[in-house]
Formats: sequence, C-alpha cells, structure tokens
Amino acid sequence: MISIIIPTGNATATPDLSALDQTICALIPELGHTQVMVTGGGDAVAAYVADRPGLVHVPAGITGDARSDAVRDCEGDTILFLEPGTVLAKGWPAALAKATKGSFGLAPIKGLDGAEGSAYVVKKSAYRDLGGLNKDAALADLPGLATTNGIEISSVPVRSTLAGATVAAATATAASGSSSGFGAGSIARTQILLLDSGERGRVDDSVPDHLARRLKHALASSVLRSGARLGSVQTIDDGNHSIGALVDQAIADGADKVLLLDPQVPGVTESVLRDALNRLDESDLVVGPTDCGQCYLIGLDCGKAGALSGFETSLPISENALDNHANGAGLRVAKAPELRSCNTLDEFRHFYCSGHINL
Repeated sequence: MISIIIPTGNATATPDLSALDQTICALIPELGHTQVMVTGGGDAVAAYVADRPGLVHVPAGITGDARSDAVRDCEGDTILFLEPGTVLAKGWPAALAKATKGSFGLAPIKGLDGAEGSAYVVKKSAYRDLGGLNKDAALADLPGLATTNGIEISSVPVRSTLAGATVAAATATAASGSSSGFGAGSIARTQILLLDSGERGRVDDSVPDHLARRLKHALASSVLRSGARLGSVQTIDDGNHSIGALVDQAIADGADKVLLLDPQVPGVTESVLRDALNRLDESDLVVGPTDCGQCYLIGLDCGKAGALSGFETSLPISENALDNHANGAGLRVAKAPELRSCNTLDEFRHFYCSGHINL
C-alpha cells in the first residue's frame, strides 16, 4: 500500500491552498484505497481537509513535526511525498506499485523537464534508516541523506509537473477553459458542493451505525473522485441554505456552473456529472431525481442564480418543490437520469451485492 504525505509547512506560515487543491484534485480520480495525509498548515489546512472526505489532517502536535508524525502513523509500507502544487501524470498508482517492489529504497519523481525536488517515493523502512528529515528540511534533501546512508537512489516511470511556475501556468490554462480533457466542466469553471448529512447520513434505523458511517464515507468518496475530474469540490453541512447564496459564493470563486450533490445516492458517476454539465449548456437548471421523489443533484447556471433566491435546501430535497419553484421563476429545466436511493438495510444489501457500493 502507498501512503501519500503532503507537507504544507508550519502552523504560522500562510498555506497555499490553491496549490494544495491543484494536487488533491489531480490525485483523487486515481486514489482508490490510497491513504492521503496532509500535514501542518494550521487551521486553514485543517478546514480544507475537513471539507474533503477521505483525507487526513496531521497537525504539528507536541513535537512540532507533523511530517514525521505522519510517517510514523501512516498505513503504507511505501510513502509518496508531494509538495503542494505537484501534479502526477495519469496512471501513477500502477507504475509506482510495479517500480517499488523488491529492494527499492528511494526515487525522485521528475518533472516533464527532468527537474527534481517536489515529489519523492520512498520505502517506509528506508526512511527510518535515513533517520528522517529534520522538521525544517526540504524534501529535496532526501537524495543527499540517502547517499550518505548508502541507500540506492532508483528511478520510477512517473512524471509530474513541479510546484511553482509550471503549476501556475497549468492553473491559468485551466482557468481560461483551454485545457484538454475536461470538456465543459473545467476545474476553474465548475463548483461542486456535497451536502453533508451528518454522521450516519440519511439511512434509517435498520442500518447499523458502523455500516451507516462506512456507507456515507464510501459514497462521498466515490462522488469526490468523480467530481474532482470536473471541478473544484467542497462539502457543506446539511441544513437550511439558500441556493442563491451558495451560487453567489461560487460566482465569487470564479465558477459559471454549480452542481449541488447528495452523496448518499449510489450511481452518481463522472458520466452522470458530465451529462448534467452538458445539459446546462441548453437549460438554466438540471434536476437529478431519485425513485423516492427527491433530488440527488441540482445543477445551476450561475447566470440564473437570482431566479432561485429564497429556495431553501436541506436533505432530502423535494423534486416537486424544486420543480414548482423553477416553473414559477420561468426557468428552463432539464432532468438527469433517475437514480435509486439507498436508505434501508435491504437497499444497502442490493447495492453492495450488485457492486454499486465498494466498502
């Protein structure tokens, strides 16, 4: 297993959350069961991680060395260190798994220009043999420590863009909508909001607590992985929220489309999200209904945000109430495919046995 550790500096430094988000959004579609630990950074990083299911924040703690604490506590026997802003090439999990078998110790992941310094993969046992990095040391010090301690430096067939100018250029390209492979839902244009429904989600009492929590986490992580290919993803707490206010904030963040998602519905895949974004090119509102008359998805064109001002969202969202509000406002409404919800133990068994839920 590979554990990913992303150091963000000490609690007093100002973290670059945009660079961190660039790295996380690129990682998520290929994570699977990989552990991701974001270290240091203080309250700002803690809040960022709290909004993203599947990530773990490791604060500085008593030692003041969050990176070492993460190494100590991580589950993997191989560690991938990434500086915020580093984006790995597609297919990196399989390439690293193959390259780090046997006597492997340490390897830099080079940028497209051959430069090093922002990403390293190392065996946990080898890192311990090195004595670890000083808490103020840079990742770029790892090769020197390895050479001093007689640990062979290997190469791996993975490339990345490096932190700094390369990533800044990539971010600017995405913001202009000219990046390849993202279609209508480029990272800078789409804001995806996951509505958090509490510790147990919204399953009924027939589902035991431990399964309810695992189900909620599995579904939220699945939606997060799918959405990260299309836009910036964040979680908001369940409660009464004005859609207009949420969209206004997304507009301030630079979005032109917003997807609000209920992550408690299996089947919300990347293709479903892409279809909703495409439907927004010819409509003002996209509604994704469940078999229970509720909504698992609300897609909005930011240019029509004011038309839904005052409509309050809380889970579950009534399809009929939303349709009535939209019709009264004269909005063009498109429907996404109907999906079956998962609220009972029998429904949980159905989705699990059919492979739609992976715990």
